Amino acid sequence: LDITGMPENQEILVVVKNVIGQQLYSKVIISDNNGSTLVAVDPYNRLPAGTYIVIATSDDKLLLSKRLIIQ
Repeated sequence: LDITGMPENQEILVVVKNVIGQQLYSKVIISDNNGSTLVAVDPYNRLPAGTYIVIATSDDKLLLSKRLIIQ
């Protein structure tokens, strides 16, 4: 997942939830000097096919909310 437009050099919590709200993945990342970063959401292919919500927050502020579809 390519995330852009984030605050520069800041800790960002990335969470993946299923459609019923269960948290399946979370990771703290540091954005680069350009406010962008790449996140491997499911590096081991453990998430089954379906629709998920990816949420990125920093300092209790919502930075990103996206739908992710895994086929």
